[in-house]
Amino acid sequence: MKNSKPAGFALLFLSILALVGYAYLLLVSQWSEIVLKLTILIIIGILATITAWIGYTMASAPDKT
Repeated sequence: MKNSKPAGFALLFLSILALVGYAYLLLVSQWSEIVLKLTILIIIGILATITAWIGYTMASAPDKT
C-alpha cells in the first residue's frame, strides 16, 4: 500500500471538485432544473435496483427446512 496517500489525495481533490461543479450546476447555471431531476432519478434508480436485488435474493434462496 505504498501508493495509498497519492490515491487518497486524488480522491479528496476529485470529490471536492465534483461537489463544487455540482453546486455550480445546481445553483448558478441554467441547467439547474435538469440537474436536480437527473439527481433524483439516479437516486431512485439506485434504491429500486437495491430493492429488486434484495427481492431476487430472497425469492431465489433455498428453503431452510
